[in-house]
Amino acid sequence: MRWMVDHGARYLILIGRKKLPARAERAKISKEHPLYHNVAFIKELETKGAFIHAISLDITNEDEFKEFLKRYKAEGWHPIHGVIHIAGTVKDKLLSQMDQETFD
Repeated sequence: MRWMVDHGARYLILIGRKKLPARAERAKISKEHPLYHNVAFIKELETKGAFIHAISLDITNEDEFKEFLKRYKAEGWHPIHGVIHIAGTVKDKLLSQMDQETFD
């Protein structure tokens, strides 16, 4: 995302299952807060000129996602021009140390 903002992207929607603190509360969270790094990253992108629309929803829940899109359009946000899905879990290991299940 940093690369996208550095190359001109200005309107980003960040969707995740974890609910971020309300915008007014973000300035108050401590470095020990479990979502501190997420909030700091959003602040960094915003200082570069990006407008971040961060929402919490389960993207695999079709009804929930349809409702989000309906609200998004009704609220008059910018058109969505692309989607990048970067969710996942990582079990860092050297390839030579992975079993088939970890690799899959």
